[in-house]
Amino acid sequence: MIDQLGTPDGVTLDVRQWPVAEPRAVIQVVHGMAEHVGRYDEFAQAMNAEGFAVVGHDQRGHGATAGSAAERGFIAEREGWPLLVDDVDLVARAISREYPDAPIILLGHSMGTVVARAAVQEQDHFAALICSGAVADPGPARRAGLAMAHAQIRLKGPRHRSMTLHRLSFGGYNKAVEHPRTAFDWLSRDHASVDAYVADEACGWIATAGFYRDLFVGLGRVNDPARIRLIARDLPVLFISGDADPVGGRFGGGVAAAARAMRRRLDHVDVRLYAQARHELFHELNREEIFSDVLRWCDAVL
Repeated sequence: MIDQLGTPDGVTLDVRQWPVAEPRAVIQVVHGMAEHVGRYDEFAQAMNAEGFAVVGHDQRGHGATAGSAAERGFIAEREGWPLLVDDVDLVARAISREYPDAPIILLGHSMGTVVARAAVQEQDHFAALICSGAVADPGPARRAGLAMAHAQIRLKGPRHRSMTLHRLSFGGYNKAVEHPRTAFDWLSRDHASVDAYVADEACGWIATAGFYRDLFVGLGRVNDPARIRLIARDLPVLFISGDADPVGGRFGGGVAAAARAMRRRLDHVDVRLYAQARHELFHELNREEIFSDVLRWCDAVL
């Protein structure tokens, strides 16, 4: 059983596994920003019931990999982005050793879709890619955010918790929610799921300036057409998003743009939008429908 993996630079990745005997495939989860892989338990159990094993790690600066509240929201002093992508490779290699006959389907959520898209540009472990709540490249806003992150790092260091960048990145997400109860209602229409997120001390933290630097660098790289051309042409890709997800853009506009960019290179890119659903599809009111759709798509591409 995979439970921890040591990285070349000395970080211990905490790994969560939902195993089945002789799986049809393994779904490797790359979670989103300000959460942890333990939140995918309901999704993983639904996949287990249909013969899929699920494995995921807490990314650097998250969950048990961070190790303490002080380390949450911080990746590295410098050049943190490549480390996140290399960690996906490390976990995939461990999965291949444990399940040598099972194909790996890479699934990223939110920020995890950026890491996952970078991984399929650089690595050849994966039979398919699923992007949930994909983050689009905001273009000029990303470049302005990167400049601000660098300025804050120069003034206050990479561990400075940036309320300014937090407000610029997340501050407007709740505006589309009528009468929000919490600061995180943009995540889901399911009040219980939102309340569980709010109550989880490992979720919803303020990230560091260094974290935002690394995220903005990654967003720029992964959307570069030259890097998209590195992906294997026959890799099947599925984008799923709520059409009320502020991260993916109004009515899924940003998700559609990301899919169009990949269709210029790839032969099999699907997009599915869910009416009125918000950012966290696996915690949404209609999550059972979404689990079923993911399973049917995996069956089809396998």
